Amino acid sequence: MKRLIPIAFVAIFIAFNLHAQMPSASPAALDRSALLGADHAFTEAVERGDKAAASKFFDEKFEFTNPEGKTFTRAEMIDQLPAIITADPAVTDVHSYNYGQVGDVSGVSQKTRFLRVWVSRDGSWQIFNYIETPIGPHVSLPAGGGDCENPCRTVPYTPKTAVDKGILDAWQHAKNDEWHPNSKDWALRVADEFSIINSGTDRSKQERVAMLAKQQAAGESGPPGDPIHSIRMFDFGDSAAVMLSIHTPYRGGKPYYNVRVWILRDGLWQLAASQQTTMQTAAVAAPAGG
Repeated sequence: MKRLIPIAFVAIFIAFNLHAQMPSASPAALDRSALLGADHAFTEAVERGDKAAASKFFDEKFEFTNPEGKTFTRAEMIDQLPAIITADPAVTDVHSYNYGQVGDVSGVSQKTRFLRVWVSRDGSWQIFNYIETPIGPHVSLPAGGGDCENPCRTVPYTPKTAVDKGILDAWQHAKNDEWHPNSKDWALRVADEFSIINSGTDRSKQERVAMLAKQQAAGESGPPGDPIHSIRMFDFGDSAAVMLSIHTPYRGGKPYYNVRVWILRDGLWQLAASQQTTMQTAAVAAPAGG
């Protein structure tokens, strides 16, 4: 019996160390059943026009942006429940991710792409942000050339938390990596499941890395980032955040509203999703620099 004790101890020690060396599960691999259940119940309520049932899912800071770029507050949603094109059972190309305290569901309905960002509060999922973007003709990446002051060097925002500072640093690194192409560094700032969506683009991380690598090999500069008019940051714990911003196109045009989901993965802040919608009723902005 005495000989079994050290053997058992060794077995426990080995098992513990094997467990410690196993990589942690990706946040995107966390269970999504509750998230998808809440998302389904919410869209069903909207489809029925049931304001009372739909509003039960609204986070206190909930906002909805329609394909024309008009943003409705939570109070406006409860009062009006405006038409939501993509609250439709016939959606396609659906993707969902659970990052712990933040999750998102995206897809396509009636020539409109959507991104629904959910947050976990007190054990239940509440919808934090919902954006719809019309699908238009494909638009190629703008030509390079020009200076990138805002957002590459400065932005009109002062981080309020360590999380905000870490995300802003990561994002400015990424914008500089697009301006002066650096595909390897840019890839570190972006999650594998990332895609950037606007009316003329649905581009994956892999596609963007390939474009940057090609520009880098040719010694070309990329387009400067679109200047920021305003930023709002919302932290959820210390490993996820949502960035809401308004930009004016560098080459001129109508401003757009942008929703970004950020996650902390393997010690690095990474952009997991980005979707933008042009604010159609806004005035046309002049090109950066006049």
